Amino acid sequence: MRFFFLVFISVILSWSVSNGQVFKTMTLNIRLDVKSDSLDNWHLRKKEIVQFFKNKDPKIIGLQEALLHQLQYMDSSLVHYVSVGEGRDGQQKGEFSAILIDTTFFKILESGTFWLSEIPTQPSKGWDAAYPRICTYAKLKISKNGRQLWIFNTHLDHMGQKARIESVKLILQNINSLNIGNLPHLFIGDLNATPDDKPIQMLIDAYKDNLPKKIKGAKGTFNDFGRLKNMPRIDYIFGEKIKFKQYTHLTDKRRNGRYLSDHLGVMAKIELLKTE
Repeated sequence: MRFFFLVFISVILSWSVSNGQVFKTMTLNIRLDVKSDSLDNWHLRKKEIVQFFKNKDPKIIGLQEALLHQLQYMDSSLVHYVSVGEGRDGQQKGEFSAILIDTTFFKILESGTFWLSEIPTQPSKGWDAAYPRICTYAKLKISKNGRQLWIFNTHLDHMGQKARIESVKLILQNINSLNIGNLPHLFIGDLNATPDDKPIQMLIDAYKDNLPKKIKGAKGTFNDFGRLKNMPRIDYIFGEKIKFKQYTHLTDKRRNGRYLSDHLGVMAKIELLKTE
């Protein structure tokens, strides 16, 4: 009897995965293309970053610090993915917090970008931020079963403490206003704040019923291309009406032993929960 029960459970789990209930999502700050990075220059890393994505097979990838030519390289190299988003300086200018979406798995229903400032509909710098900051979002539908969800990807300011706090408030407000159907959603990105900082405490409180029970891999996520022994955790995946099946700080490196980026990738295997 126990054998048949285990077989039944395995069949149910297998059906759940194949039917699109379970999939992987990832966030990675790919580090903008800077000539001074020397051995860690983008052009030395880009092929291995693409292969990293192919090997991990996330259905959603949130990027940070992607310049237009970097994003174009991703688009041309990851043929099943489509990117959505706008540059933080407007249209195609400046860094993107783009979302790469696997179109063999998802259909894109809508997408957009808003600025983390007092005037979120225009390219702008908010509060005490050093740079303009944005949040890119998309509403997606799983092709196999029609389930829908929202994804929000951002890169909070590295200098402005007030800007980080106000940005989190603004993103949560926009999630509530956009997600009128109370669908599952994900909030991912480089938040430039550690778990003890107020912006993350706000998010921990907002998502207290849906936090991962265990984190695999490294303790932190910002490695500064190997210059930091104790990596702070500043990259996150949060979500509502989802269940974390696995949550990992990925420690994959290039063939020469150097890091893929100055941040580690964060990947979560998630299950969409039923909505009322």
